[in-house]
Amino acid sequence: MKTFNFKGLDFRVIERGGDPWFVAKDVCDVLGIRSDTVRAVLDADEVAETNPNSIGVASGGRNPLIINEPGLYSLILRSRKERAREFKRWVTHEVLPAIRQTENYVSPGGEGARHAPRSRGGDDGSGSGVL
Repeated sequence: MKTFNFKGLDFRVIERGGDPWFVAKDVCDVLGIRSDTVRAVLDADEVAETNPNSIGVASGGRNPLIINEPGLYSLILRSRKERAREFKRWVTHEVLPAIRQTENYVSPGGEGARHAPRSRGGDDGSGSGVL
């Protein structure tokens, strides 16, 4: 798991099947939109559940939702808030290219993403893998 910070708000990213998946609640918090309608506004292949432990949350209650890259863009494009435009530009011009090139993101100020320890077993497709 990697944790990124956008203007003081953290959002977590995990790896599933070699692709980045974003914690839906975190993305919604950054965009200033409600998280309880994510399943209704995204296509079924853009949203999934994950084990709470994979994102550093204690078990209990519902499994957290994660969204893939197309789902992330869908949420960003639905929002008309200025923050969404800024967030899209930051994600598409800095975060995703950095992840693809180096599997890491270091902010212009030199601070990198905070990492959880890597699991020894790698990603088994359960959502418990780490970047």
